[in-house]
Amino acid sequence: ESATTARQRHTRGLDRDRSGRRCMPIVALSGFAVYPAAASRSRLRTMARGKNFNPARETAAAAAAPSPSSAKPGKAAVAAAAADGIDVAFDPKPRNTTGEAIVDTYGPSIPGEHKWLGAAVADDGNIYGVPSHNRRVVRVVPGTGEVTELGDDDTLGDRKYKFLRGIRTKAGTILGIPAWATSVLEITPATGEVTTIGDLRPPDGNMKKWKWMWHGAAAGLDGNIYGIPSNANEVLKVDPVTREVTRFGAESMPPGQNKWYGGIRGPDGAIYGIPYTANHVLKIVPETQEVIMLGDLSDVSGGWKWHGGVLAPDGCIYGFPSHAERVLKINCATGEVKQIGPRFKGRYKWGGGAVGLDGNVYGMPSDTNTVLRIRCATEEVDTIGKGLLPNIKNKWQGGVLAPDGAIYAIPSDAASVLKIVPETETVSLVGQLSDDPDKWQGGFLGADGIIYGIPENADKILRIIPP
Repeated sequence: ESATTARQRHTRGLDRDRSGRRCMPIVALSGFAVYPAAASRSRLRTMARGKNFNPARETAAAAAAPSPSSAKPGKAAVAAAAADGIDVAFDPKPRNTTGEAIVDTYGPSIPGEHKWLGAAVADDGNIYGVPSHNRRVVRVVPGTGEVTELGDDDTLGDRKYKFLRGIRTKAGTILGIPAWATSVLEITPATGEVTTIGDLRPPDGNMKKWKWMWHGAAAGLDGNIYGIPSNANEVLKVDPVTREVTRFGAESMPPGQNKWYGGIRGPDGAIYGIPYTANHVLKIVPETQEVIMLGDLSDVSGGWKWHGGVLAPDGCIYGFPSHAERVLKINCATGEVKQIGPRFKGRYKWGGGAVGLDGNVYGMPSDTNTVLRIRCATEEVDTIGKGLLPNIKNKWQGGVLAPDGAIYAIPSDAASVLKIVPETETVSLVGQLSDDPDKWQGGFLGADGIIYGIPENADKILRIIPP
C-alpha cells in the first residue's frame, strides 16, 4: 500500500487513530479525557474547570492550551495552576464575553505537511508538540500564546512520521513515542533541550519495515512509560528517570500489523490497548511485566475495529467503533470484554472522544454524520446531531471537555469546530476555517481555559476560547 494510505490508517480515526487516522482522550493518546473511576458529576466539573489543575494526573490523553490577546486566565485557573507550581500571568479582565465560543488561528506561519502528531502538557503548563515530519518540537505557552520551536535540524533527522503521541513523565520530561523513529524522543521543558534516548534499530538494519511500531502510550503506577505495540511485536518500556529503554512481551504477542491503537491506564493500574486489527484487548501489568490477551473479538469482521478509547467514571474503558459495528466495553475490575449497543454500519465512523459532565461518553464523528453517545450507567448507546453535520470524510479527531461544560472536537478535514453540549443534547458548528485536509492533530486544554490545536498540515495553532 502507499505511504499515504498507511499513514491515513494510522492517523485516521485519531489514527485515521489519527492517533493511524487518530486518538487522544483526556487519556491517552488519541484526544481523550480520562477520569478516575469513582469520579462524580461535581468531580468531573471540577476537573473541567481546572481546580487543582494537574495535566499528568487528570488526563490520559489530553489537552493543554495557551492564549494571546483574545483571552486570559481566570482567577480560579491561575490559582490552581500556581498551586501546582505553574507560572501563569493573570489578567483579571475577561476577554470572551460574547456568550459563544470563539475559534481562530494564530502564531507564526509554519508551512509543511504532517508536522506534528500529538503533544503533551508539561509541568510548566506549556504544550509540547511531537514531531512527525518536522525536525523540531513546537512549544505553546498558555496565558501568553507564545509559539516557538525547540531543538535543531540535526538531532531528529529527516525521517517521516518519527513520533506519534507525547506523554508527561514523573521526571518532568516529555517523551515522544516512536512510530517510524528508532529511538524515544525526550523533551526537557526546564532547559528546552530536545534529544533522543534508547536504540531501537532492527538487528537486520531493514528500515523499510520499521513503520508505525508503537501507537501511543500510558504511564504505569511505577512511573514508567509503556508504549502500545501497533506493528511492533513487543511492549515498549521507558524509565524516565534512568532513561533506560527496553522491550518485553514478545512471547505473548500475536502476529499482525496495526494491532492496537492507544493505551489507557485503568483503575487497577494495568494498561489496556484498544484493538484495531487485533482480536483481543491488550493488558499490560507494569508490576510483573505480564502481557495478557483479554476477550475474544474474532467475530468482529475485517480490521480497523476501534479507534481509541476513554476511561469513564464507572471505571470501565469504552472503545469507539471505526469499522466495528458496536461499542467496545472493557471492565477493568473483572476483565470482562464485550460489545454493547446497536449495530452501526460504515467505515471510520468515530475517532476519539471525551467524557461529559453528565458522565456519558461522546464519540467524535470521523466519516459518520452523528455524534456517538454512550450512557455508561445503563449501557445504552445512541447518537445525536443527525442532519446537522457536513457530509465529508475525516471530519474531526478527538474531543476536549471545556470549562463551559461543552465538548469541542478538533477539526481534521472539517471547516469548523464541533461543539457538543451534553446538558441540552445540542450539536453545533463553531467558527469558519479552511477545508484543507488533516489540519490539526489533537486538542489540549490549558490552565487559561483555552483549547489549543497542534498543527499537522495547518500553518498555525488552532485556538478555541469557550464563553
